[in-house]
Amino acid sequence: MPTILRYNGFRFCYFSNDHLPVHYHIFYQDGEIVIEIIDKVIEIREIRRMKINDVRKAIEIAQNNIDFLIESFKI
Repeated sequence: MPTILRYNGFRFCYFSNDHLPVHYHIFYQDGEIVIEIIDKVIEIREIRRMKINDVRKAIEIAQNNIDFLIESFKI
């Protein structure tokens, strides 16, 4: 699973043989959130053991880097 972005302890990854829509697994400490990006809108697909404040930070990082994340998703 390649890491595309690291920021303040958050790690944005995707599986190289993954599927559309654009989506990322974001890891922080022992938690994970999975987001989808559709038409530059971020939607939460899953949350696993991540505190709500960390979820907010992950979404903010994703929003600030949305063009990069869309461009980097290669299937």
